[in-house]
Amino acid sequence: MQAILEANRVERENRPRVAGRPLLTGLIVDDRGNIMSPSHCLKKGRRYRYYTSQAVLQHRPETAGTLTRVSAPAIEQLVEDRLCVLMAGAGRRDWERLAVHEKARRLAVLVRRIEVGAERVRITLPHGDGVDPGNALRLMQRGESLIEDVDERILEIPVRLKTWGGRRVIVGPDGQDLTARPRVDEALVKALARAHRWCRRLASGQVASVSDLATEAGCTKAYIRQIVRLAFLSPDLVDAILRGEQPRRLTLATMLETEIPLAWNEQRRLLGFPSR
Repeated sequence: MQAILEANRVERENRPRVAGRPLLTGLIVDDRGNIMSPSHCLKKGRRYRYYTSQAVLQHRPETAGTLTRVSAPAIEQLVEDRLCVLMAGAGRRDWERLAVHEKARRLAVLVRRIEVGAERVRITLPHGDGVDPGNALRLMQRGESLIEDVDERILEIPVRLKTWGGRRVIVGPDGQDLTARPRVDEALVKALARAHRWCRRLASGQVASVSDLATEAGCTKAYIRQIVRLAFLSPDLVDAILRGEQPRRLTLATMLETEIPLAWNEQRRLLGFPSR
């Protein structure tokens, strides 16, 4: 756990900072075939990037698709994330280390077309470019489908647009942000490490009681009991938390306020993880 926290800190410090660019230029269309072009607006000194249907830009709204404008960062991130799933060997961290111009060059080779509508996004790729269908089917999120055509594959993603915290995001059928990147919650990871350490000390007899452990740690017995409960989370939930893939609403505060059952399936249901 400590190694994960340290790696996460180093990655943030070393992550390259690059200005946003229209990665999907020439690839993205609305669901009536109109090209969507990069555009932007300024609000209170802040620049917001979009892809806007040419039907609207050319004053032909009656020929536009069901979605005439989409947040550029949201749709770019969704496409990048799904490519990391679809392309064999395309690890997320390796992709994120690429310069923006290199990402754009690879996208132009890997993707034929990105069709955006109010209820779905369709990413079309040619056959024979490293797509691993088995891996893709295993990693795709609920509701997504991979359609095999004669000379291409189409990943279909059900979506809705939503505003969270003043930011336009793309959400799936379950209301979860489809572009949310894994985010390690350091407070939650530290609490898990502490829970397992305290549980081992109690089980081995290194400390005689919860009261003695509270005195040693300088906290209350109630807090010790709250934290130690985290040691009984199922291994797959612990693994997801260590990778930063827990539901966005799951924080240490919500964990401590929740009566966590011992049954692993009940834990998944109560804490918002997919059931098995």
